[in-house]
Amino acid sequence: FYHYDVDKWLEERGSDPFKPIRKAAPRNEHWHHMYNGDVISMPDKWEYPWYAAWDLAFHVLALTLVDTDFGKQQLKLMLRERYLHPNGQIPAYEWNFGDVNPPVHAWSTIFTYRLDKAQGGEGDREWLKSCFQKLLLNFTWWVNRKDRFGKNVFEGGFLGLDNIGVFDRSAPLPTG
Repeated sequence: FYHYDVDKWLEERGSDPFKPIRKAAPRNEHWHHMYNGDVISMPDKWEYPWYAAWDLAFHVLALTLVDTDFGKQQLKLMLRERYLHPNGQIPAYEWNFGDVNPPVHAWSTIFTYRLDKAQGGEGDREWLKSCFQKLLLNFTWWVNRKDRFGKNVFEGGFLGLDNIGVFDRSAPLPTG
């Protein structure tokens, strides 16, 4: 079970979006809406307890082979109103929900649907429709992102494609 009330955590650190005078912005300041109170598949017991939505999209594939309903529930969790940002961004990971991860949830959703269909003969179209609706919000967020030059294209972000590099790609290099 993972519990994290982001609004409460931010309030304890002086972040209130409705106060004219505020302290320096802590991490996750733009995620006041987020409330985690769920069983969530974690990437690693060693660094437990934290989750990464990007990793979870891959965990779901293995989970679906063992427990289809739980796998689908885990994937849909990041698309719920308590997690998905109002602008459509899927939270990245606890340390910085606003960071950018590769858009793998749509792929994981269709893959999970096909696994479910192969196992049971029929896919859960209602689940697929509800995920699709939220994934459209996420897609809209992606296509409206601007790169550092103001162009409407995707840039690598912290993770780049599928690995963590030596440098945080969201920040300037220490050498300038």
